[in-house]
Amino acid sequence: MWLFIAAIIVFVLTLVISGLLMLRYGLRDNQSLPPSRAAETTLMVGTLIAIALAIAALL
Repeated sequence: MWLFIAAIIVFVLTLVISGLLMLRYGLRDNQSLPPSRAAETTLMVGTLIAIALAIAALL
């Protein structure tokens, strides 16, 4: 039960951090790289951690 709550908390924090990174680095006009690279990586890693926690809760 607690691992599911931890997975939800990790996922929500990942969404918040990705949104903040998107606002910080993704909305610039003079950006030469894809704007959401840091947010995309953060979202992917956080989601994988949340999935791992949810799977561990099932075992």
